[in-house]
Amino acid sequence: MKKMKLIIYLTVFLALVISCEKMDAYKDVFQKGKEISYPGILDSAKVLPGNGRVMITGLFTSDPKIVKYRIYWNGGLDSLEKGIIRSAGVDTVRQIIGNLPEGNTSFGIRTFDVKGNPSVLVSVSGNIYGNNYQTGIINRGIKSAEFNTAAGLVIDWIEANPTLVATSVAYTAINGSQKIFWTVDNKAHKDTIPDFKPGASIGVRSRYLPEPASIDTFTVLKADTLKILAPFDRTNWIVTGFSDQEATGEGVNNGRAVFAFDGDPATFWHSQWDAAQPVYPHWVSVDMGTSNVISGLLIFPRQGGGGAGTPKDGKIEVSTDGTTWAAAGTFVVGNSNTAYQKIVLKQPTAAVRYVKVTFLTNYSGQPWLGIAELNMF
Repeated sequence: MKKMKLIIYLTVFLALVISCEKMDAYKDVFQKGKEISYPGILDSAKVLPGNGRVMITGLFTSDPKIVKYRIYWNGGLDSLEKGIIRSAGVDTVRQIIGNLPEGNTSFGIRTFDVKGNPSVLVSVSGNIYGNNYQTGIINRGIKSAEFNTAAGLVIDWIEANPTLVATSVAYTAINGSQKIFWTVDNKAHKDTIPDFKPGASIGVRSRYLPEPASIDTFTVLKADTLKILAPFDRTNWIVTGFSDQEATGEGVNNGRAVFAFDGDPATFWHSQWDAAQPVYPHWVSVDMGTSNVISGLLIFPRQGGGGAGTPKDGKIEVSTDGTTWAAAGTFVVGNSNTAYQKIVLKQPTAAVRYVKVTFLTNYSGQPWLGIAELNMF
């Protein structure tokens, strides 16, 4: 039994010796008798996406012997090598790699010491954006963009995609200069541009970041152009005719047709009710002093009065001489008397100087009409 144990021990010992000899032979062939040395890797390696390019970032936190790094891509067919002089602390890598095709790309990173020993390969991947992405983005949506005489241009923005960075509004100022207004709030909100020139156009153009860490923003290829139709200046307007008015019963500063054009929503034109009470239609005509293309109406029904005089529907006629009238469209007024109502005609009129607005019915079924303000744009 003792002989058997001795034989087993000798067999194991010889196997270990032979194994060590083989390992030494392997080292002689592949390591030339030297110890394998692996430099430290690039820690926290990331790929930050861009426009036809990326930025590789990372940290050197250890191993002061590192003298360079090499980045591989395209299956190792392309690479970039960069030398580095280590500091006593943490060193940061920010390496741009350009001329890359759009899509997802994988990168490999190795570091090297002064003897040329490579580190373990660090693999990272990231996205590259380009023309395909840019042609797919659109300018921010606008619920409305209207000129307010008291405030200026008021833009009501629709809530934006979270990747939108900012939207520019190119506009003409009152003094004729060209300006840019920026909005960066992606929530639904309103912006006011007080020095906007009435009647001018605006150009809306948005910028996006495809990912939060992207190094490049993308601008929509073409701006959306919007013509801002402003209310007409009624300073020189003259009331040339009307169906009827309340000349006395509403007091000195109310009732007559001219009070629908005085710029004061507290005053109003009212159909006649003292003595006679003419039924619909009620109409008024004006000479604008100059020829204008009319795209729509701005109507502010009389405030108060229980809304009994709020008109419901009507028609518009135009003339070049104030005598011969041509139909220019019909319209419907909303059942509200708390603010201006903007009513766009189905088709703008030709350039005309005279206009007649006729109200055909109202919401109450009563014969009365009450208009605080009447304008066009």
